[in-house]
Amino acid sequence: MQPLFSGDKVKLLTEIMQRHTLAEMKKWQVGQCINISAAMQNITLNVITTTVFGITDPKQVRIFQQLAPAVLASYTPSLGLRLLRNKLWYPWRKFVNAREKLEQFLLQEISHVKQTEQTERTDILNALTTLSLSDTELCNYLKELLLSGYAAVHITLTWAIFYIYSRPEIHEKLLAELKSLGNFSIEEIYLSYLILMPFVRKY
Repeated sequence: MQPLFSGDKVKLLTEIMQRHTLAEMKKWQVGQCINISAAMQNITLNVITTTVFGITDPKQVRIFQQLAPAVLASYTPSLGLRLLRNKLWYPWRKFVNAREKLEQFLLQEISHVKQTEQTERTDILNALTTLSLSDTELCNYLKELLLSGYAAVHITLTWAIFYIYSRPEIHEKLLAELKSLGNFSIEEIYLSYLILMPFVRKY
């Protein structure tokens, strides 16, 4: 996996993250109460859709962004107990059905990428198809990236924003550091800051 995250690759991923972040922020209005958790989920899922799976067709994006959260939402810690992994038990049946729908979608995407010329694509799925892996192995890798990354990232971002604003000295230090970089439009990136405080009500 390491060659997929070279310096140039990370730079490209950063640009994609910035684009999705600014797109989400443009939805916000001054004085509006923003659900930061939901906003971070949107950004995280959009970034994963683009950078990991390379899905750009609007119809396919909508399908994927319905299937992926359905799997995550249907999983509960109790499902880790083998004793409860029985399709007669509704929570397990619901999770398995959601997982199978996602797997079917991913296998179709893998097949599509393998069968078409994709030299211009920079997503991780396209890079993985160059390795000696079966479709099932690719599908498992992609599920792992999705399941391990989605919740961890959006929860971390949500709490990061909360703590940045809970500690004014950290907020000022972060703002000064970003200004020193000179590669960002501070006015655009920190439009959210003008909106978030003191209007954040949900984390």
